[in-house]
Formats: sequence, structure tokens, C-alpha cells
Amino acid sequence: MGTATVIGGGPAGLMAAEVLAEAGFATTVYDHMGSVGRKLLVAGRGGLNLTHSEPLETLLGRYRPAEPRLLDAVRAFGPDSLRAWCAGLGEEPFVGSSGRVFPASLRATPLLRAWLRRLASIGVQVQTRHRWLGWAPATAGPLDTSPALRFGLADGSTLEVRSDVTVLALGGASWPRVGSDGGWVPLLRAVGVTVSELRPANCGVKVTWTPELVRRFDRVPLKNVAVTASGSTVRGDLMIASDGLEGGPVYAHTATLRDQLDRNGSAQLHIDLHPDLAVERLAARLAHRRPKESLATYLRRTTGLPPVALSVLRDATANQLPDDPEALARIIKALPLTVTDTMGIERAISSAGGVAWSEVDEHLMLRARPGTFVAGEMLDWEAPTGGYLLQATLATAVAAARGAEQWALSQGYDEIDGGDTIWRIERTFLSSRWTCIWGRGCHGIGPERDAPLALGCCSLGAELDGIDEALNIAALAATLPPEVLQHHAEAAHGVFSDETRSNTAVVDGACIFLNRPGFAGGAGCALHLAALQAGESPIDWKPSVCWQLPIKVDWEMRDDDVEVATVRGWTRADWGSDGETMAWCCTEEPEAHVGDRPVIESLAEELAAVMGEAVYVELRRRYDS
Repeated sequence: MGTATVIGGGPAGLMAAEVLAEAGFATTVYDHMGSVGRKLLVAGRGGLNLTHSEPLETLLGRYRPAEPRLLDAVRAFGPDSLRAWCAGLGEEPFVGSSGRVFPASLRATPLLRAWLRRLASIGVQVQTRHRWLGWAPATAGPLDTSPALRFGLADGSTLEVRSDVTVLALGGASWPRVGSDGGWVPLLRAVGVTVSELRPANCGVKVTWTPELVRRFDRVPLKNVAVTASGSTVRGDLMIASDGLEGGPVYAHTATLRDQLDRNGSAQLHIDLHPDLAVERLAARLAHRRPKESLATYLRRTTGLPPVALSVLRDATANQLPDDPEALARIIKALPLTVTDTMGIERAISSAGGVAWSEVDEHLMLRARPGTFVAGEMLDWEAPTGGYLLQATLATAVAAARGAEQWALSQGYDEIDGGDTIWRIERTFLSSRWTCIWGRGCHGIGPERDAPLALGCCSLGAELDGIDEALNIAALAATLPPEVLQHHAEAAHGVFSDETRSNTAVVDGACIFLNRPGFAGGAGCALHLAALQAGESPIDWKPSVCWQLPIKVDWEMRDDDVEVATVRGWTRADWGSDGETMAWCCTEEPEAHVGDRPVIESLAEELAAVMGEAVYVELRRRYDS
């Protein structure tokens, strides 16, 4: 398929690498930290919330306003797909009481270890301590179709890497100590990519407390409360911090509070300290204050609230609480707090902002850098905690990798609808000057270069395409006289390697039909020579594998039952295990690219026979235009 570079070893990068490697790319992950998967390990401290079990349409709504852009990715790799992927790593997921989905171990370490083993098994290479420095300046050379990626190494040196596709998965700017430090932002802006400011999301908020409250209750939980902002309410537990509040109910309102802070310089939220009791019932309890009872005792007795909640109540109101029970009940049910800022991005669970959606196409490819795709938190979206973050991160990684695969397939190919078959023809192969140089320096396909032997690609014999072709070859061989067929005597005992008649016989290290240099009847394929003497096309005489070389056809049946045939040049890898030991492969060596015409002309008859005359005519029309 080609080569793929993934920059960033977090969840998005590892998932993109998995998809690309399984698609056939030689894939390498680069990360500037000493190990990969660190952010996954941080997320696992809370149980590793993978996704959520709520209906898909409800889940998609959590990504507003980015929902329209994330919709296809999350639907293609949704909660069910994520759970199946997790189970495939040996961590059967389960649904918690809140509807959140977790791996069986409730930890990230076993999952990450299994994931890294899987990646290694499919050939993914991991290079750590490689910091991405952007792109190298493009050269004017004809082969420089895209600028190289530059990396800074730990020893101060730099490395340049080229690949067919690139996936950027460097995260946002939250938890910078695990690697996502936002250092990529100026690199993309430098090439004209619009990047929205990276800002904290799912983070605490700053609230001014009195020193006394901080002294007594710093890092003390405020349990079972409900937080309201801009009409939206979320229940859960909060944590008192020296400079404000942290916890899920506040994290869920980060975007709303951020907008208020941008507009007004401050924001307001309300805390219901007693969400399970209606205002009327709470007021009825508060109506029974005993004579000479202290305020602290009175509130503790009538409300049942813990000391931390009562201290927050008194701190936020400067201890100016109304005497009227109903008014007091309303304050307890909606305690106003002024938010002066959000916590710093280094304390945020995730980040908002990133690459603007206008900068990527529907496959998440950067418009300014064709062949480069973006995944995960680098994109401008945010979501609440609850499994939504990792769900979209992995879904966009899958989408980016699949987009990269499709883009790679589309590059350098002409696609022609042949009716029953869609033909995809590699342009580079068609325009190359490859020509067969058998007898003129061909080194053959053996483990050592064998130009003097002139065995070419005949050293393995010919693999026949079924019984009909075998019968045709046998009949033609019977017509060849000794003057045309050097190994006529051997052919009298049969021209096949065995009774299956699936391969031609091999004599003295090559196909029985190969006349060696110096043979009086002519060197080369006896069937080819005989066809020319008879005034016929060698295509009608030779085994199909022989006249088709170096044309390679890959057949695929798509999910929609449409057959796709990809026409390209053979590569060493196409020879299977034999290709690993071949000393020379003509299609990959410059010595054989010396023809006086491009392949589309020199192999016109062969191409037309493979694809059909009509498809070849259309292909030639496109080439000539």
C-alpha cells in the first residue's frame, strides 16, 4: 500500500496507526516523549471511561456545535465498535450504573499493553524522543511531490522522513506533562492553517474563598450537589480547591462559563446544596429554629448538610443569611457563586480549540497539505466527560486513517467504469519507460544476479491459468519442431511440472520453453517465436502470466458487490516469499526503464487484452489529453 507516518503516540495516534497498518501501510509512530500512550494512562486513573451506552443520537448531541462535523466519524466507529475493539484486546467492557462504559479491569495499563502488542504484531514501528519540527523546505527536484517531515532528536540532530500519507495526532494542550503541549500550533499556522486558540475544557473554575474556608476544607469533597449554569443543571460531587471548584458538575459547564467570561469578564453558577429536597420542604424544616440556637447548629440540624456545605453557604454569602425560612431555602437550593476564570489548561482534562474545521475536508485531510490528516483533540471540538472524549478521539482517528487510505489509493490512478468491473490503472506505471531487457542485462529473479545465464523471469516456469490454458499450451507445444524448441526431446515426455498441469516444466533451471542464447532457432520463448513465425499474436500462444508481465492486476469485490480491478506494475513484494530473496526486480530497477516509448504504448496489446479494448481506448484518450 505504501508508507504512513503517524505523529503523536496518544490514543488517536495509536488507533490511526492500527488502522493504517491493517490496511497494508508500513506505519511508523513518532512521539517526542520517552514512551507512548501516556495520556491513556492518565485517563485510566479514574477507571478509563471508554464511551457511553446511551442511544447514539443522544451521544452525538454531546458534541454540539461540532456535531455535524463529527457525525459521520462517530457513526462509523461508534460505541459498539469501540466496545468490540476493546474486547478484542482481551478487556471485555461493561456498562456502569451511570451508563458509562469501562474495560473489565477498570485500568488502562492492561489495555495499553495488549494494544502495543497488537501494533507490534502488525508491523507498526514506534520511534520515541522524536519531536516534530514541521516540514522541510520543498526542493525543486522532480521526485519531491511533498516536503519531508522534520524531527528533532534527543542528541540535538534532526531527521527528515518522507511517507505516502501522514496523520497528525498530537493532542490538544491539556496535561502537557504527558506530551500534549500544543507545540504543533505554530507549525501549522506557519503553513497557513487556521488554528483556534487552545483553551481549557472540562476543567475547574476559579472562585474566591476566604482563607478560613481554604484552611479547613481545601481538597475536601462537596458531595451530592447540583450545579446550574445558563439554565442547564448537572448533578454530582465537587472538590473544594484553594482557588475554586473542581469536579464533574463544573466540568460539564466549562464551555458555557468560558463564553460568559469572554463576554463579561466573569460568570455565575448556582449550586443546589440539597438537590433531593424541594424548596417547600426545606423551608418547612428551616421554620423550626429553637430559641438561642446558634446559626451553625440550626442549619446543621434542619438541613442535615455536612460542615463543608454549610461553610460554602456562609462563605459565599459573607455570612449574611436571611432570617426568612423560605428565602434561606431558596439560597441553599441556588447558591450563587461568581466565577472569575477557568483553571489553567495544564489542569484541564481536555482542551477546546484547535484546527478549524474549514481547514480539513470531509476525510479530515488538511487542505493546505494534501496527504496529511488530522485526528483527535487537534481538531476544534470539545465534549463533556463520560466517555465522549475518548469516543470522538478514537472515531476521528479511524476516520483520518481511512481517509488517508482512500487518498493514497486515489493518487496516481485513472478509474474507468468497464461495466461489470471498475478498472483502476496506475498512471506512474503507464508513463514509465519500462521495457523487457531479457538478453540485454536482465538479472533474473533468482537469489543472485544472473545476466550471463539469461534466465530472466522464466526460472520458475509458468503458472498456468486453469485447465483450458494448460490444454492450449500442450496442443501448441505438440506443433513445435526441434528447430524452434530447444528442449524438444524433454517436451516429448510432457511440458508440465506434474500431473496437475498447473505449471510448465523446468529444465536446467528455467522454463522448458526457454531457448538459451546461442540456440540456432533463436533465443527466447519458443512459443513467442513460433507465434511470430505463424504471423499470430504471442498473446494467443504464451501462458497468460508470461505475456502479462510486468502487468499486475489486483481483484477486489467491494461491499456493494462491485468488482474493482487495480492495474499496476509488479513489485518485489508481489512475488511473496520469493521476493524477499530476489537479487533483482526489473520493475523496480532503473536498468529496465530504458524503453523508447511509455508502457501505455509499448504494452498496448497486452493492456487491451487485460482490460478490454473499450477500456484501453478510454485510458489512451485520457493519457493523450
